[in-house]
Amino acid sequence: MIRSSQITSLVSGLGLIAICVVASGCCAPVVRADKYLHRWDLTETVRQFQMAVELKQDEIAYACLSPADQEEYDQTLFELLLFLGTVEQLRDVSVRDAISNSKYDGQWFVDEDETTGWAILEYVDEERGVAADIRFHFVKIAVADDYEWRLDLLQTAQQFRMNQ
Repeated sequence: MIRSSQITSLVSGLGLIAICVVASGCCAPVVRADKYLHRWDLTETVRQFQMAVELKQDEIAYACLSPADQEEYDQTLFELLLFLGTVEQLRDVSVRDAISNSKYDGQWFVDEDETTGWAILEYVDEERGVAADIRFHFVKIAVADDYEWRLDLLQTAQQFRMNQ
């Protein structure tokens, strides 16, 4: 004969197992933005930066910044910018949203000296009635025996323009 206490124990045990199964699915590891995306060309740099910002991998996003930007802003200040910053021209949309929700078509341009370049990302928020092309500026820097592209955040912010 089965007692009610045995049924309660069985149901409690099954509930605990169900909670463990659900919790393990929620805690799946997140891919790091720098695992598959590198900064060898502008497309990879843009995508790594956007992915790191969206996944809140702020240390990777910070590593995408130019050395001049890293001198201007320490990592804590940069993280505060991503957490609290807004873009006034985009009707105060968060900086994180402006970066991670901009569309990038994969095209980029390099200046004649091949040390600076840019890519245009399109931000559209129909609910706010906002659209902008954001021209992200980049600098090419030497790293060990090679080079990589880094985001020039100061130049990007200075030349921000709204669509008409």
